[in-house]
Amino acid sequence: MKYYYPAIFSPKGSGLKGYTLEFPDMKGCFTMGDDINECMWMAQEAIGLMLDDVAEKDYPTPSHILDIDLSKYDCPEGSFVSFVCFDKEKYDADNKQIKTAG
Repeated sequence: MKYYYPAIFSPKGSGLKGYTLEFPDMKGCFTMGDDINECMWMAQEAIGLMLDDVAEKDYPTPSHILDIDLSKYDCPEGSFVSFVCFDKEKYDADNKQIKTAG
C-alpha cells in the first residue's frame, strides 16, 4: 500500500547544500538530504521508522497539501510543500532483507 504525506522542504541554512524535511502530520518525523532525490529516499526511512509499531489502520490521516500554512512553521525563505510517497510494501521488504542478513 502506498501513502502520500505532505512534507515541508526547507533549504539548509548558512550556505549548506540540501534540504531538511518535516512531516506536519507526524510530529517529530523529519530527515534531511543533500538534494531533493536524497530527501525523498531518506523520507522513506523516516516515515517507516515513525510508523513501525503503528497498525496501518492507525496511520495518521494526511493533510490536504493546500492546508499546510508555512507561516505556522519556522521555515526559511525558499521552503515549499510537496507530497512524499511512502511505499509500505517496499519498506517492509527492504527491512526484512536487512533483518535476515543481520
